[in-house]
Amino acid sequence: MIIFGKIFGGKVHKVDNQWIETSYLMIMAPLIPLETMFVTNSEFNRRQGFSIAMNGKSVLHGYIRFFTFIATIGLFGFSLFGRHEISHSIMYSPALYGTLFGAIYIWSRFKNTEPSLEEIIQRKAIGAITGLNALPEWLPVAVKNQQEENLKKLIEEKFNSEDIKSIALKSFKTPEELMLIFTYLRFVITDKNKAIQYKTEYEFVLNEYAKLFAKSESQSH
Repeated sequence: MIIFGKIFGGKVHKVDNQWIETSYLMIMAPLIPLETMFVTNSEFNRRQGFSIAMNGKSVLHGYIRFFTFIATIGLFGFSLFGRHEISHSIMYSPALYGTLFGAIYIWSRFKNTEPSLEEIIQRKAIGAITGLNALPEWLPVAVKNQQEENLKKLIEEKFNSEDIKSIALKSFKTPEELMLIFTYLRFVITDKNKAIQYKTEYEFVLNEYAKLFAKSESQSH
């Protein structure tokens, strides 16, 4: 068990074995969040990926999970081995409070941090096209801009056209073409000005891709 050094915690937004997680300075307990990472692989207390902006949700749930886990173990231990008159009093029952802290841990670990269906749909497409399912706004600016430029060139070469607005509104596209166009537009709309400019095309392609995703999910089950 690590009592001094760096520890990772607060895993959130996991889709296809890629997620967000925060590292903390550990001195008996996690004290200071050091950095948040988008993680692509992990092994014990090592992570592969890249740094992103500090993620408040990850930081918060890292603290919640650590302290509720310790509290749950400590309270149940006291309930078993502590003073009988205290451990068996309903009002002051350590087991009761241990159950409460355990429920908070489970809520944090398994329920509250699951990505929304909309996020899953978007990241599945982005991952299929780029191999990295991080949302564009999570990426370093230089990486995001380079990815967007690469996607634009790929679309222009594939459709032999620079009119991406017209390409996006075409009704007949293969699933791969649809995911490619959606991924590009998802990168584009991170710019507020472009989001207005490409609003119609993005919503049309998102709707088409959501239907494709729902059909694929129903067939897999």
